[in-house]
Amino acid sequence: MEALFLRMLTLSAACGAVLLPLLVLGRRIRHRYAARTMYVLWLLMAVRLILPFEFQIPAPVITVEAPGYTFELPAAPAAPVGAAGQGGAPGAPPAASVGGAPAITPNVPKTPAPTVSLTELLCMVWLAGMAAFLGYQLISYALARRALLRASAPAKAEARGELDSLRGELGIRRAVDLRVTERVTSPVMLGLFRPVVLLPAGEEVPALVLRHELCHLKRLDVGYKGLMLLANAFHWFNPLVWWMAREAGRNLELCCDEAALRGAPADERRVYGEILLRTAAGGASPAFSTRFGSGKKQLRERLSNLFQKKRTGAVLVCSTLVLALALGSLVACESGGEAAAPLSPFDALVELEDSAAFDPETGNLTFVLPAGYAPASDWNIHVAGRQSMGDGGDGMSLHYFEGETWEPGDTAIINLTEGQVKNLTELSLDAALPDPGAEHLGGERSISVDLLALVRAATTLYTDTEYGFTLRLPESWQGKYVTQPDSSGSGTVFRQKSRGANSGNIFTLYTEETAAFRASWGDGSYEEIEARFNGGGMIIFGKTGDYTVYAIFVSDMNYDATREDVAAEYDVMLRDAEAMDRTNFAAAPTAQGNSAAVDRTDLEACIGDAILQAQSWHADNELRTQSHVTLKAEESAAQATAYVMALYQGFLGGQSGFETFQGGMMPVAITFEKNSEGEYRLVDYWQPSDGEGYWSSIRERFPRDIPDGRLDTQNYVEKLTQECYAQAVAYWNIDTAPIIEGLLEAICASPGVTADPDTYPDAARRELRCYGQSTLDYCMEEFEKGGQTGLKGTVMAAVCQELLGAQPDVLTGPGDTGQSWYEAYRLAAAEQALLAQRPDYTLLRMVRHGESFVAAARKNPDDVVGYYAPTVFILARRDGIWSIAAEQGCDPALTPGFSASVLHAEGMTVVVGDLGDRLLLPGPLDEEGMGFRAFEETDVVLVTDGGKWGATFRKDGDILFAVDGTLKVSDLLFSVDGEQVTGYQQIFGEAPEAFDQG
Repeated sequence: MEALFLRMLTLSAACGAVLLPLLVLGRRIRHRYAARTMYVLWLLMAVRLILPFEFQIPAPVITVEAPGYTFELPAAPAAPVGAAGQGGAPGAPPAASVGGAPAITPNVPKTPAPTVSLTELLCMVWLAGMAAFLGYQLISYALARRALLRASAPAKAEARGELDSLRGELGIRRAVDLRVTERVTSPVMLGLFRPVVLLPAGEEVPALVLRHELCHLKRLDVGYKGLMLLANAFHWFNPLVWWMAREAGRNLELCCDEAALRGAPADERRVYGEILLRTAAGGASPAFSTRFGSGKKQLRERLSNLFQKKRTGAVLVCSTLVLALALGSLVACESGGEAAAPLSPFDALVELEDSAAFDPETGNLTFVLPAGYAPASDWNIHVAGRQSMGDGGDGMSLHYFEGETWEPGDTAIINLTEGQVKNLTELSLDAALPDPGAEHLGGERSISVDLLALVRAATTLYTDTEYGFTLRLPESWQGKYVTQPDSSGSGTVFRQKSRGANSGNIFTLYTEETAAFRASWGDGSYEEIEARFNGGGMIIFGKTGDYTVYAIFVSDMNYDATREDVAAEYDVMLRDAEAMDRTNFAAAPTAQGNSAAVDRTDLEACIGDAILQAQSWHADNELRTQSHVTLKAEESAAQATAYVMALYQGFLGGQSGFETFQGGMMPVAITFEKNSEGEYRLVDYWQPSDGEGYWSSIRERFPRDIPDGRLDTQNYVEKLTQECYAQAVAYWNIDTAPIIEGLLEAICASPGVTADPDTYPDAARRELRCYGQSTLDYCMEEFEKGGQTGLKGTVMAAVCQELLGAQPDVLTGPGDTGQSWYEAYRLAAAEQALLAQRPDYTLLRMVRHGESFVAAARKNPDDVVGYYAPTVFILARRDGIWSIAAEQGCDPALTPGFSASVLHAEGMTVVVGDLGDRLLLPGPLDEEGMGFRAFEETDVVLVTDGGKWGATFRKDGDILFAVDGTLKVSDLLFSVDGEQVTGYQQIFGEAPEAFDQG
């Protein structure tokens, strides 16, 4: 059975390569070739998918080996091993966990468990899926047939006589039952062995309809659909086969239309089209059945097929048959499972190094002993590291796996917290194996793996604990880079993660004393030094303490360019690295601030640094942030004093979130002295007195031209807090969406919460405001998805209004929801954006269309020269800002006497016509660029002055078409295939009076 499954899997993939272009190009093929061509194509593909035979060729061109993975089935628990809570070999000491250092747990399975191969598991899933599919289809058919027949009654004798007459005319010998029922709205033929034609009760069914259903019977179309169902069952996992079965069912109706009308005149075809329109039906029909009526999309295709002559596609059929037969034999899938050859010491060491991995989500650092190397007693493995204790000393030495006994396949696990990752200064894996063939190496091979570099490479935040800075690397680097000392020992090489021998260096990071850096590279700004560097491959990130941090990029790419995957990955990593700048760098703050890392010629930067220096920070791992507003600055040639509203906040946390550890806010006066180079040096940091003297000390120290209102901290606290929160979010690269969602859920779940924001819990409401832009971004994304009509939407709307600067209105009206608020807000924002960008226009109308807004605006009369008409605009959201994506004024040549503007852009064609205060705003073309039923607001192609343009027309008020009264619906021309132009009357006959008013 596994061999059959693998053969079906191969056949599904090979036939998929043939199906994909046929399905994608299906519409074009149907427009060019007769429906019976596609009928034969789908029949051939279904037969090929069901029969797993192959041509006998010497050897397949492509052989794919099935994965040899195995899965353990549940087994009896093993006896306890080692110390409580520890894994390991019998008698081994417990895993080390010293002073909060990471613990390591070897995973040594001792009790064999039954296993099942991946191929066997997938084969069972395939069989179960096939049985479920067939069972569902057969049971659904049986229930549907039973219900329809029970609710039906025999048809009248006249109808049965007409049916028998048509059977004789078509040469059908099989007996066919004819019944009527109220359960169907369109004629249906049901059954493979005992066919029944069901007609809608109370309706007279034309002979053309009976002929259509009998043509299905004569052509054995129900059996054809059964064959498609069987192919679908065998390949239920392949979406292309589902697509093929659906398209084959639709094509059947086109074939049957052609058979029923073969040789019929145009009048009869027009009547047939009218019947199709009257019997339009939606929804799916049961298996082993056909239905005369069709849905909207298929109905358009069937109508157009009535008036077109198409050719057969014998060459296409033959080509597809050859491809389908050949491709399945050119590819073979073989089940893996042969025992792998024993690993050599060299290969075992390489496999051990490649197995090392770090999962930042769980904090687990793991490596696996290769199962293919024996004996396991040869392994000599040692993991050692060093952990900082925060006292400025050398830290604590860590050692693991001393005297450990290993088994093949053992997994070592080191669980690291975020704090441990920051405090570890070294962590490496050393492993050795005896190798008699390596006499030049003393009979032993060994490797050393920098585990700490591996841990840091799993995140894009590179931390240097020795010099105290972090470097935010590009997102494309995550898990794909390693670091190592350069040959001189003065820098750190950042390179692409090893792909065997095929990897390349990208840049070397240097941390050099600023005095030595200036002596080597000269004076001037960072930009001037970077520009002077030979080749331009230099980025100066900034200063940390007395050191300058900078990167020098490689001048050549030392990797194997024949490996396309390695080369492509390297190119992306190099490109993104070259786009880094000083915003990627952050010097880690210290208890005294970090003044050496600040640009001393930037007053605002010096103010921020002074605020940080003035505080008493209480935790070594605290993130220290500040935000301020400069109320006034007084500056002379030798001195500067800044009067500032200052906020400082200390945070503890990591990538999963953070909490405020300490903080404060007050007006302060900061005085600097200035040297001849324009640098600011802190002289005095003044803070107001405590207690009763607080306000009087402020008024005494601050200039009189700063009014009292500007010294009220409440006017600034929310804005400045949002800025500090944003710094923490950026520093730890936090995904705020789960946090915002949790706060909203907490509000909605609180007792007594209503639409009134005053009922929201204060803590959650305040946190949402503190996250500021992150909260707005989350809420806007949720509103964009739509459907926010419940309490969550109301809460989001209220919070957004607070953040946008307006007190929220309580949404109490029956039609007021968060979603309706957002739609009104979005429309207002788009209107303001349009008028801000086109102040010389007056907005006439604006409507939303998908992700865009379509607007009509007229230029102000004083600015109009010549023809007076509206202009059409399309506004799209770019980087959170509404902007004009396209615009077009009136083209008087389009329709003389009709003021209109036509714009083709952003995937749509828009026409704006001036009819007093009434406007027509059409939308985009459909996927085929055409349509038929203009009198139901659907798709049309209007042809004027010999040129074609297409649009989806929408009714605006009582207007169906924006014409000036001289053109009627019956005069419009329609394109039924994008090439042939046909009049309305030729397709539909006389236009209904209600739709022929111009």
